[in-house]
Amino acid sequence: MNRIKRFLLAICGLVAVANTSAKEYEVRTTCPESVKLGESFKIAYQLAVDSLQNKATIGKVNVENGQITYGPKMATSTNVSVIGGKFSKNTTYTFNLAIQANDKDVVIEPVDFDVLLSDSVVGHAKSERLVVKVDSVGEVKREQIIEYDSIKPDDIFVKWECSRDKITLGDTIQCVCNLYYDVSGLDVVHFEMSNFDDCLVLCDTMGNSDERTKKVNLNGREYDCYTLLRYVLKPLRTGTFSVDGGEATLAVRVREKPKKNAIFPDVFFTVYHKKVEYQTRVAGASFKVKGKTKPIKSQRVKGTDDVYLLCKMSLSMNTLDFTPDRKGAVANFAESWFKKVEHSGYATFASCIGTISKPNEKPSKIDTSISCDRPGTATGDALLKLSESVEKCKDIIIITDGPSNTGRFSLNTALEIVRSKGIRVSFVYVNSGTDKVDYMIDGKKESLGNYTLKEKDINKIREAVESTGGIFVEAKSNDELLGLLPQLKALVSSKRECPKADGCLYDAKLVKEGLELLKEE
Repeated sequence: MNRIKRFLLAICGLVAVANTSAKEYEVRTTCPESVKLGESFKIAYQLAVDSLQNKATIGKVNVENGQITYGPKMATSTNVSVIGGKFSKNTTYTFNLAIQANDKDVVIEPVDFDVLLSDSVVGHAKSERLVVKVDSVGEVKREQIIEYDSIKPDDIFVKWECSRDKITLGDTIQCVCNLYYDVSGLDVVHFEMSNFDDCLVLCDTMGNSDERTKKVNLNGREYDCYTLLRYVLKPLRTGTFSVDGGEATLAVRVREKPKKNAIFPDVFFTVYHKKVEYQTRVAGASFKVKGKTKPIKSQRVKGTDDVYLLCKMSLSMNTLDFTPDRKGAVANFAESWFKKVEHSGYATFASCIGTISKPNEKPSKIDTSISCDRPGTATGDALLKLSESVEKCKDIIIITDGPSNTGRFSLNTALEIVRSKGIRVSFVYVNSGTDKVDYMIDGKKESLGNYTLKEKDINKIREAVESTGGIFVEAKSNDELLGLLPQLKALVSSKRECPKADGCLYDAKLVKEGLELLKEE
């Protein structure tokens, strides 16, 4: 009986809705009075309703002498007010369109609206006929559309520009790395900052944001000039010092050719584009230096020698190609290391040095947190600061996942200086080597490019660490990293090879000046 009753009530409800007369709603239209031929312009239909209707539709839009390039797309807004102690809710539906004026006056025929509640029509509205005047005289220049395949080497390139190519030992030189581009929309995703061997970096910045972008004419062509980096350098020894070519990975926002949707300058609408990566190599440069240097004498370490792990802990160490990530894999390796090797300590680094464990205090694990106020990896600075901070050190093992790309000292310069102190340095390269890897950023997983050491950089580092008596080894997984324990333990337990008799040929005064700058940080 109850079932029959509920069924009859439902039938009555449907009949009541069906018999409801469709209410007419007001339509307000906004559009320009006149536009230029070829210009895209915006039209908005606003439909105000007074109750709980939650859906609206717009009929077919007919346009003469124009082309719909966007929409109709609906947006809603709700306003709640209190009148006489009672709540009143008003919902406004706005339908946005973009139309391109192709010829003469653009005519938009009346548009029908339906306001819906569930699946039943409860309201209706109709717009007026619209005519937008078109000026055929001042034709608007169309926005340039670029296909990705059409980008040429001359469209995007990076180069170093220095104040001079010859300087005297102890003088300073300013070098700026500029990106020149003539393409539609461009973001710098990553830039592998170059190293300056045989040179003390007094200052490095990402370029002044107020002066970062400017127009420059080169070879009869106008480019946007974007300053990536700005360095102030001081040569540490005579001869030639060079700038290694870095690599910039750029996200080029290339305009798509309009099909159903087109691009137009009104910021109200979404700009349709495709985002592609474009890589460009930074041209290297060499500089002549005049003057003489005095060699730093080799120093022999006396007493009980310690072994230090120098572990990188920057953002890239959150990469998930290791378990739980690179940072966690290195921490697990360190715990196993401390159990097996006596007189062990550690230090962490990114663009600055982090924690340095106390002498003769055997740690059980490492502190993976680090706070640096700028991006990048300053391996050379960290190596020198660690070597200066500990009195008794015979071995330093650097554990990192990529190149050194910032800092006052390049890695190779730092390696040669610590070699003169009798310190043996080994290099553990932790990286799966895959093209793309997952990162955890703000609790979300993102797939990004994997920035690895180039073959020439690996050869350069291997040669430098072997000159100290150390080794260069790679680990592409957790198991490979832990598998290096016996080899590295045997190395630090072995008798050291003496460094080359000549020590390093850097100017002692300038090296000391650079180390003082590191202490200030």
